[in-house]
Amino acid sequence: MPLLAVFISVPLLGKRISGLSIVGGVISLAGLAFMLGQGDVAFFVHQDVSQGDGLMVLAAVVYATYCVLLKRWKMQLSSWMLIYTQGVFAVIMLFPLLLTSHQVMPTQASLPLIAYAGLLGSLIAPLLWVKSIDLIGADSSAMFMNLLPVIA
Repeated sequence: MPLLAVFISVPLLGKRISGLSIVGGVISLAGLAFMLGQGDVAFFVHQDVSQGDGLMVLAAVVYATYCVLLKRWKMQLSSWMLIYTQGVFAVIMLFPLLLTSHQVMPTQASLPLIAYAGLLGSLIAPLLWVKSIDLIGADSSAMFMNLLPVIA
């Protein structure tokens, strides 16, 4: 997704790709290939593309485009309203899943994890993400998306 945001910002924002962005992208892709291939970078040559892979690529393209468009077309909504709107849509999308799944009450031990995911992961992190796109742009802030697995 970070690389897609960099490349999408070229036609949509008229930005130029810096040499450091290219170096960072190559390092990021090499690390991703190394991690997913469990040390074998040629792992991908022997794999078929599944429907899930295609959906993930589509999701990455859509999210990268969304991030770039946040910078291009500034909405007359505050950052808090953007986060609230995203949350409302997430609840609407997930509500049918809640109705069709077996309900399991959280354990006492899982409450701190739920609080972390709810407050930091679902409220504070997206707010900081929207602010960073506003301040430094989608192409620059996209590289920090690679920190998501570390923080999670």
